[in-house]
Amino acid sequence: MTSFVSQQNSSKPSSWGERWVAPQQPPSSMQDGNSCPTEQWPPANQEYCDQQHRPAPQGQNGNPHQSGQGQQYRPAPQGQNGNPHQSGQGQQYRPAPQGQGQQGSSDEAGGNGLYPRFFGIKAHGTKAAIYFTPDTTKSGYQTVAIEAAEMLIPAEKKYNWNQKTRLQLTRSEILDVIAVMLGLSPGCEFGNHKGANNAVKSFTMKHQGKSVFISVSESGRPIKAVPVPVMEAIQIGHMILTVYIQNYPGLSPDVVVPTLARAINGRAAPQQS
Repeated sequence: MTSFVSQQNSSKPSSWGERWVAPQQPPSSMQDGNSCPTEQWPPANQEYCDQQHRPAPQGQNGNPHQSGQGQQYRPAPQGQNGNPHQSGQGQQYRPAPQGQGQQGSSDEAGGNGLYPRFFGIKAHGTKAAIYFTPDTTKSGYQTVAIEAAEMLIPAEKKYNWNQKTRLQLTRSEILDVIAVMLGLSPGCEFGNHKGANNAVKSFTMKHQGKSVFISVSESGRPIKAVPVPVMEAIQIGHMILTVYIQNYPGLSPDVVVPTLARAINGRAAPQQS
């Protein structure tokens, strides 16, 4: 018959044939709530208890992206001084600085609450390049900015981003752009975007099956035209869609896409007299 140690005796069993019974109450030093919980008393050893109930190190200021040495996680640079137009890559990613909120941006700031400041999708052509990046208007509307630059040095695939044309999609334009990028609409055209020195900016998009042909113009500057491959156009459309629904809490792509498709089809249908 298995023997039991008295509950008044807190020593461990002397052999495998004995069963050790924990005391009914832990020592008073364990009842202050700062040590190992009473239901786990007594621990096999105090070091184990401390390890079980010690929170994992979070780095400086509780930031989970910092190591114990205070090094902050940050992807590889995308170009000099964080310029997303200097790496030549199609997709750029750079987190916003820690602790800085992303407020309504100016026409050059970029970024919004969903994407990091220098996130964007770029497409290159033989004569120009185009760049789509999430942005926020001065009134706080979440939108996407289009930047276009002409080829500067073809052998180096270098574009003149210092003389780029930049515009933000307005509330009345963004759904049409999404529809074209996702293949729901054959095309769209918008103008009357005002720039510096009374410059007028405009853009056109035409879905051509295998690509979406995008042309961006600004008065006094050459037209920048880029054929965007259809698979890249779909990715751009998805990105713009995720930005758009931020303006309407509770709205989902499952609602936007079908209603947008019906609206496009209804607009294209001949009017009955």
